[in-house]
Amino acid sequence: MKYNIEFMSNVSGHEYQKLIDYVYTKSDLFGMVVRTDMDQNSSVKEFLENNKDLISAKKMSHEWAGTITFGDKHEVYYFKTNEESRKILDTVDSVYSWRNPDLPEDLFFYRYGKIYFYSTSHEEISGLVVDNEDELEDFANNFSMHFHVYSR
Repeated sequence: MKYNIEFMSNVSGHEYQKLIDYVYTKSDLFGMVVRTDMDQNSSVKEFLENNKDLISAKKMSHEWAGTITFGDKHEVYYFKTNEESRKILDTVDSVYSWRNPDLPEDLFFYRYGKIYFYSTSHEEISGLVVDNEDELEDFANNFSMHFHVYSR
């Protein structure tokens, strides 16, 4: 049985670094989104330019991990998990810092081609999808943040 672990608050500081380390080592790729229907600061373009060699794919889409939109398609950027791309995630200190207009938003991770971690920054929603009770227990034993668990 799959479980959705929904975080009840913004994960920040030490817990953010710990969460990123935990999720990163179990994931194949991660990504984030630039909304085409919203203005961005120049820092978004700078971020993309500074990390262009680490981007493994860019797709225009109405949906990404945890989000489905209507109307405009948005720029979804994918990064392979490796030592170099890991450094990108240290540029902020919380899950919801990945937010328009200063940075790409909605940080997500995939594992085995499926959603593993999702976030919708402007709505302050984030969580993890695990495949079984062992993974759920492992997460619960490693983190002290408040979360709710839903079976899927």
